[in-house]
Amino acid sequence: MCCGWSDRNLTDSQSSERSMVLLLTSARAPKTFCVTRSVEPMLIVDTGPLVAYLNRRDTDHARCADLLNSRTDELLITPYVVTEACYLICKYVGPTAETNLIEALVAGDLTQIDITTIDLTRMAELMTQYQGFPLGVADASVIAVSERLGLTEVATLDHRHFHAITPRHTSAFKLLP
Repeated sequence: MCCGWSDRNLTDSQSSERSMVLLLTSARAPKTFCVTRSVEPMLIVDTGPLVAYLNRRDTDHARCADLLNSRTDELLITPYVVTEACYLICKYVGPTAETNLIEALVAGDLTQIDITTIDLTRMAELMTQYQGFPLGVADASVIAVSERLGLTEVATLDHRHFHAITPRHTSAFKLLP
């Protein structure tokens, strides 16, 4: 199992979040990295599955938990996804769950990937090309990194955006879960 997600004892002030929050117990080292092409199995994760995973009340919680817990490959997230996920998790679940996401990075359950200048250039191209959606920076970062690493699978609940875009390296992304 790639993720070591489990319940943790929460303080009384956090008890209202207990039913929604899943927390980590992994001991992996934190990682960030920048590579040109993927040589190991990797899955890039968008914001939606992270938010659903950490919120037991989310209608997509079970299938996102199943997906993330079943993967043995590296789970990659961009810094823009971290920021967007932290905002949404804190707003809809609570600060303990937001902290849990950061703990997942520290524990190595998720790997934050560095954004290159090439990625930023591609992100700007995508955001300009798809202004009518609009395509935001988090989604654009997932697409740019996927193209750079040659990844064809994306963990996302945002089928509208990811189905509409034709990546440079494949005819379409395989969207999970």
